[in-house]
Amino acid sequence: MTTKSWTFYKGTVHNRETQTLYSVDIYQQENDTIPPLTSDTTRWKYVCFLDYTPNKQQIVKVDMQDNQSAYLCKWDTVQKKIVLTGKDTASLNYVILSNTGMQLQGDWLGKNIRMMLTRLSIDSLTLVKDKFLFMQEDQ
Repeated sequence: MTTKSWTFYKGTVHNRETQTLYSVDIYQQENDTIPPLTSDTTRWKYVCFLDYTPNKQQIVKVDMQDNQSAYLCKWDTVQKKIVLTGKDTASLNYVILSNTGMQLQGDWLGKNIRMMLTRLSIDSLTLVKDKFLFMQEDQ
């Protein structure tokens, strides 16, 4: 195995191990719990954390209509905060509840939010949501 191949393989394994996907089970904004309605663009449906390198960490939020927004983020493990930068900035406190759960809380777009997250396996995701039919024309 060449050095270049080994470097690529180590990077791929690191990326896979540090990618985490969570479903948002409970979404509270101010004092209201927002139900998971598919017409809602305020409530978060999924949160995905990506860690390509120590300087390129991202959080991707997916709303109930499957619109995605990605933000650069920095993890502060001492103060248990995730600081998001980009078009919208935020500072979210986090608590790891177990190997399968996390709580996020903080200010998002001027409103106090709190989310209870459940970790999902990235391997079990369906990549194509819509069925499609291949057609072959006889020539």
